[in-house]
Amino acid sequence: MTQGMLPTPNSPGWQMLARGQQEGDGISRCPGGHIHLDHGSLTLRFDADEFLAFAQMVAEAAAHLSGGTRLTLPPRGNDSANFSLN
Repeated sequence: MTQGMLPTPNSPGWQMLARGQQEGDGISRCPGGHIHLDHGSLTLRFDADEFLAFAQMVAEAAAHLSGGTRLTLPPRGNDSANFSLN
């Protein structure tokens, strides 16, 4: 799978985590355990802890913009058994 492409439902080892409003926008986990965020021409790749820190920051910014309350993500466990370093 090339960077910037969302996996199809039958892509071996890929897990779709969320889909965006536009075609091609979404967040998925590749077989190597990385989280891929695709939005328009932007593609970001994170490890699990980096992604959760980024998601927390985005949730806080969204709360400020909307005047709402801050979303708090649950505490993290040890994901070293679930994610590789490649």
